[in-house]
Amino acid sequence: MKKMILPGIICMPLKKNLKGVPSDWREVKCPKCGRSCYERPLPKGCDHMEFENALCTECALKEGKKLHKKWKEQVGRENMKKE
Repeated sequence: MKKMILPGIICMPLKKNLKGVPSDWREVKCPKCGRSCYERPLPKGCDHMEFENALCTECALKEGKKLHKKWKEQVGRENMKKE
């Protein structure tokens, strides 16, 4: 099955926030900040999906906030054109 790329960011839990993890989680570095975090397998039924980006939880929240702000600005501009 062809992978479907979804817009958005998947969160990788930070190592500092966890004491023990399942054996199928892999320790990686966040591509944005370089901190240790865990890449987890996608839930069953989602293995054909791929996300645009994977970041540690803190970076994902910051990036999501920026994306939300841009989206709100865009929606606001579109609504102004309709009036």
